[in-house]
Amino acid sequence: MYVISRVLTFKKGYRDHIENEFMKEPIMKKHQGFIRRDVLIDDKDPNVDVVRILIYWENKEAFYRFEGSPEHIAMHRDKKHTHHHIHEGLVDIKRESYQMLTSDVYEK
Repeated sequence: MYVISRVLTFKKGYRDHIENEFMKEPIMKKHQGFIRRDVLIDDKDPNVDVVRILIYWENKEAFYRFEGSPEHIAMHRDKKHTHHHIHEGLVDIKRESYQMLTSDVYEK
């Protein structure tokens, strides 16, 4: 499994914007090899909210097929697409990628 992680740090006071933006259906949802997307928020810090987006793919090749897909390329070419907008209150953004070594689930 291949996992993309994006960590976005926002100033406090943008929770509504964050929720509106990340509740939208992602374009990768219908691409072969996409498994799931998790959007997590850590709001404990009094100054910032940290959003971590984890996107799970069957493998690295599935992710690269998505990146090269006509839909993904068109999104990047469309300068009016929300992907190009700087999120309100955004302070920092990081992108990481991982190969999953192991994953454990609850056993009865």
